[in-house]
Amino acid sequence: MPSKKNFLFGIVLIVLLLLLGIFSFIKKQSLNQNLAEVAPSQSSTPGLNNPTQTDLSSELKTYVNEKYGYSYEYTGELPNSSRDYLAIEPAFGETETSIQLEKYAYDLWELNKNDKVPNIPNHTVSDLEKITQNGRLAFRFTAEGSFVHQYGGNILDEKTTYILTANQNNTIFIIHYPTESEKAKQIFSTLRIDSGLIAVKEAPSDWKKYENKDLGFQFQYPGNIFTNETELSGSYVFAVNGKRGGMSIRVLDTPLDPENIEDMYGKIENPEKVKVGNRDAYAFNWGDAGCGAKRFDVAISSTKTLRISFSSCSEDLYLVSQDTSLQSQILSTFEFSQ
Repeated sequence: MPSKKNFLFGIVLIVLLLLLGIFSFIKKQSLNQNLAEVAPSQSSTPGLNNPTQTDLSSELKTYVNEKYGYSYEYTGELPNSSRDYLAIEPAFGETETSIQLEKYAYDLWELNKNDKVPNIPNHTVSDLEKITQNGRLAFRFTAEGSFVHQYGGNILDEKTTYILTANQNNTIFIIHYPTESEKAKQIFSTLRIDSGLIAVKEAPSDWKKYENKDLGFQFQYPGNIFTNETELSGSYVFAVNGKRGGMSIRVLDTPLDPENIEDMYGKIENPEKVKVGNRDAYAFNWGDAGCGAKRFDVAISSTKTLRISFSSCSEDLYLVSQDTSLQSQILSTFEFSQ
């Protein structure tokens, strides 16, 4: 039988273990609380070497350029160091409607790809990529060593990303930033071109005007792109073409019903809601035998629909069927009187 002394010793040992456990629990809770108080201060400090800590959600500011119609969001001061710098500038200084985005992007990339700069052995240029930047067509490449454009060039201290895009006025922008800058990339992700800040109020002075008084609509289009008028047949009321493709308008004797838009191959699933002038319209793609088109259906009355098509085939240059900037500018000039 255990002695009384051993029994008391066991009781004391159990009490000491319980006290040690309670002390350890309290110390751990205190440490966790201190860490919780310090963590927000650490994570709110942007760091290029630790991009997961960059936070653009707190105290967001918005920069708006009303002249060219773009905006982006940032925190604190605008980044201006070589590591954070993000620049947006018009390629030609002012609106240039005779130069198309895809051609300019390819020509600029090719100029840099073939450039031989003396005493810069590390000059390299990546492949040209076609991308979408917040719903707008863009082209991207990276360069190291040097960068050249139509007005000159400059030496690069680090690898730099170049992105070419355009607003609905067809102003082409060159956007560039250090490829490794997480801060610049996050700011770029918030960039909006034509985000409701400006609208095309009038077409360039050299554009042609089409008016259909019977149906009650008019619009303008670039005669230097669509150089030839096409003979009309059937339900077509307008048709022009050029080296980049054609534009046509048909009248459908059916009311506009977004849930039941049909084309040659049947019902169109999930057409995109857009604007033609000040009216709601619905856009979709079509393709057949090496040709393609972007089509827009808009109501002209309670019983009739206009189908506007921008079409190109594989032998055309700089396809109008894929030029969303040109399409948007033409569609913005539509006016309806009925």
